[in-house]
Amino acid sequence: MTHLDLIATRDDRVLAQASFAGSASYVTVSGVEHGPRTVLTLDGLTAAGDVVGHGRTCPVDFEHRGMEAPLYFAPTNFFAPTAGPPATTRLDPVAVPLADGTVLLAGGGDGAGVVADAELFSPGGATFAPAAMALNVPRQGAEAVLVPNVGALVTGGRDGSGQPIARAEVFDEAQRQFLSLPDDARLDARFGHRAVLLADGRTVLISGGQSQAAKALTSTVFIKVQPGGVAPISAGPPLSTARYQHAAVVAVGGPVMIGGYGIDGVPLASIEALRPADGAQPAAFVPIASLRFARAEATA
Repeated sequence: MTHLDLIATRDDRVLAQASFAGSASYVTVSGVEHGPRTVLTLDGLTAAGDVVGHGRTCPVDFEHRGMEAPLYFAPTNFFAPTAGPPATTRLDPVAVPLADGTVLLAGGGDGAGVVADAELFSPGGATFAPAAMALNVPRQGAEAVLVPNVGALVTGGRDGSGQPIARAEVFDEAQRQFLSLPDDARLDARFGHRAVLLADGRTVLISGGQSQAAKALTSTVFIKVQPGGVAPISAGPPLSTARYQHAAVVAVGGPVMIGGYGIDGVPLASIEALRPADGAQPAAFVPIASLRFARAEATA
């Protein structure tokens, strides 16, 4: 990007414009007539005149003469082609953003089976490259949750025969490798579950999902992820409603489970949250509200 163009318009009529070097940290335009429906557009262009960045304000009522109106153009995300295809075409891999800005893609189905290999996506060049690290267990449809200053926790999913997986592993970013956690019966082999990081920044809550025997699970697990692949596991309170492919968020300091499929495979409208222990009663998931429309495979 070699230069920036700032243009003020009203009802598609240009009021004022100015150009600046692409390295400018701020831009200004003067001579804008006061009046309603004023729109400022900022374009970033190459030397050849190609637009590589574009931003626009909503219509602003600029009503007073001789006044300055500071506006901030925040960067936003957009979709654009990558420089090439991924090293492996993957169905339902795990994706982990790393501290250096790259994104680690691992596992998933490649059309012939389920794989364990990984690759790195570099946003700057929009390129994919094979990575040396690999999952310890080939898996598809697993859940991965970022754990700051550690890496990521990967749980569940299905193997090449479609069976749910119980084993969990941690991607340790300092060692740049996946470390297997010890087998633990409390993990339950599951897929279609959800994993969320709790407010302490270390504990991950695993909830619901499907197992080999159950169409929908109520079980939950707490995993406290620490550097070096250390991750103590403890059983959590059961969900009030068995569910899978639900949405899970941490809101107002606690985890909230929204919708999903129930044991009959029908979307749920129920919403439940974890009520903390208070001395008189243990921690428990309790219904707190209902969606206006039952839904599954939604996001929140």
